[in-house]
Amino acid sequence: MTGRFWQNKIIHRDIILVLFIGTVLAIISPFGVTSHLPIIGGLVYWIGILAWGWAVGKFVGPAMLRFLPAMAVGWFYLIVSVIMALIILPAILIVQYVIDSPIAFQYWLNLYFMIWIISLCITGVSYLIERPDKSPKDGSDFMLRIPAKIADGTLYAISSEDHYLRIQTERGSDLILMRLGDAMAELDGYDGMQVHRSWWVARQGVEKIEREQNRVFLILRDGTKVPVSRTFTPKIRAAGWLG
Repeated sequence: MTGRFWQNKIIHRDIILVLFIGTVLAIISPFGVTSHLPIIGGLVYWIGILAWGWAVGKFVGPAMLRFLPAMAVGWFYLIVSVIMALIILPAILIVQYVIDSPIAFQYWLNLYFMIWIISLCITGVSYLIERPDKSPKDGSDFMLRIPAKIADGTLYAISSEDHYLRIQTERGSDLILMRLGDAMAELDGYDGMQVHRSWWVARQGVEKIEREQNRVFLILRDGTKVPVSRTFTPKIRAAGWLG
């Protein structure tokens, strides 16, 4: 499956979640936030707030993946939910003020907790859908994820690109919806290793090593130049990659 397919799939899933949870919240009106509004007004209110939260998540998630690409998926979604709630809270306070129903300061903490629970539910669904398989780790499960058009080629490397993972083989490259940390968990036992916070490289994919001043680069068989961070240099040296 290509990155475009997965991108459409996750957008459709998120739209359904926003509409469903927004409808439920409009009906139950937690803390009486929209109890004074007609049902249509409640739907517009909650679906609008959740849509804003969804948009926020599209920035928060990729930003976290850039800085913490190998974080355990459960912790990742928990932290995303906390940050999302912090950003959504001001939006609700502003909307409440605009519709002439301001929320008193002493209830802000309760409101934040409610927003966090909602954010946690949404990110929790994503976690359940995207959590890695716990089957034996020999790389075979990850190999099944490689898109068909490049699946027959020798695996060279994988690298993170926001919510997606770029897989490079001798037949080319393509994107799948997966986190680098989860992919490396499935590739545990395969002859390769993480060489940078955004890169995992298979030993068979390395053509040569280049050094530029104090930096080390792995040149893949397709010509890709992969940086080796100082954090991982001792590890690949111990594995004999640097000669």
